[in-house]
Amino acid sequence: MRSTSLLACVFSTLSLTLAISGCMSTRDEGPEPLTASANDLRARVSDAKLQLDSTLNSLATLTASSGNVKDNFTAYRKSLKELTSANEQAKTSAATLRSQGTEYFGTWQKGSSAISNEDMRESHAERRSELQKDYRELNDAYDDYQRAYDPVIAKLVDVERVLSSDMTPAGIDSIEKAAEEERDGSKNIRDLSDTLNKKIDAFVDRFTSSGEGDRD
Repeated sequence: MRSTSLLACVFSTLSLTLAISGCMSTRDEGPEPLTASANDLRARVSDAKLQLDSTLNSLATLTASSGNVKDNFTAYRKSLKELTSANEQAKTSAATLRSQGTEYFGTWQKGSSAISNEDMRESHAERRSELQKDYRELNDAYDDYQRAYDPVIAKLVDVERVLSSDMTPAGIDSIEKAAEEERDGSKNIRDLSDTLNKKIDAFVDRFTSSGEGDRD
């Protein structure tokens, strides 16, 4: 019986220690993981932008019917695979940022409610509100970017599927319209990616320019 009680006591103490450690870890980390994820998303979006240009250049070479068609198609397929990978990495990075943001601002809100001084509590909450506004704008910009990006990749994948079974002059002619639409639509992607990166920069700069010292 004493053994059971001792184990229960040890387990309770260990659980309390882990809980305290977890709270301290969240508090001590500050905004660094969040801003690091934001910067990672910026890098992923920039990579995807460059890769889109590379894929469209490969497609232009392919539809121009210059050189070895099979080699040109192989180059296009390789570039498209890298583009798809870059886009998936951006999605993963965006999901991480959302998760960390929810946790970070939730912890901040709980901390604000525990501040007894009214002026400090209001200032603390106001700072959080300002940052959350930038954070929401960042996520909205990402959603706009991704909504435009997914159909572009889907059409490029369809081009690959068509040519996989019909790598003939007639087959290439049949995807010429789609290739032209992709080239025209890529400007919108570039504009959206630039807008998103500006939102990311503004969000990250908030932590460095305004200071984060009024977080408890």
